[in-house]
Amino acid sequence: MLNAAGPETHFAIVIVQHLDPTHESLLAELLARHTTMPVRQVEGGELVRPGEVHVIPPGHKLEIRGGRLELTEFIQPRGLRRPIDDFFESLARDQGSNAACVILSGTGADGTKGLRAIKEHGGLCIAQDPDTAKYGGMPVSAVVFTVWLSMTPALGLASRRSRSRAAVTRTALIARSRPVSRKAWK
Repeated sequence: MLNAAGPETHFAIVIVQHLDPTHESLLAELLARHTTMPVRQVEGGELVRPGEVHVIPPGHKLEIRGGRLELTEFIQPRGLRRPIDDFFESLARDQGSNAACVILSGTGADGTKGLRAIKEHGGLCIAQDPDTAKYGGMPVSAVVFTVWLSMTPALGLASRRSRSRAAVTRTALIARSRPVSRKAWK
C-alpha cells in the first residue's frame, strides 16, 4: 500500500496496530523499505504533515489533538485495549470531515467504533475487501457494523486515497455491492 504513496501526497499516514508492549518494534524500519516517504515511530508531540508516515510505538495509546500526535497510557488492561478505535475516535474529533481511515486485515472488531465516529463526522472510511485479507475479521466487522463503506483490495488503497483531495470534503461513500463471503469469516 505504501509503495503507491510518495512524499508529494497531500495526506499523512498514521499506522496503528496491535503491538506486544514487551518487545521493541521494527515496523517503522520495515515500512521505510516500501516507500519514499519518511517513516518515523511516534515519540509524542509530532505535528502531522502531508507526505509523512507515523507509526505507533508498542505499549502506548495514540491520539491526535490539534494536529499533533500524543502518546498516552492505556487505562484498559491488556487484552481489552482498542488502540485503533482510540486513534480513529480522536482523529474524528480533531480532523472532522478531513479525517480518513482504512481498516486492513486483522482479527476482532477493533477499528469499527472509531470508523463509525469518522463517518459520523463526514470523513472517508475505507476497508480492505475481506476476500483479499489474510484475516478478514476487522474488515468484516467494519462492513457489518457500518452502513456505508467503501471497499477496495489492499493494493489499491493508497492510489485510491491519492486520487481524493487533501481535504476530504463530502466524499460519496459506496455501499458494498455483494455479500461478504464465508471465507472472510474464518
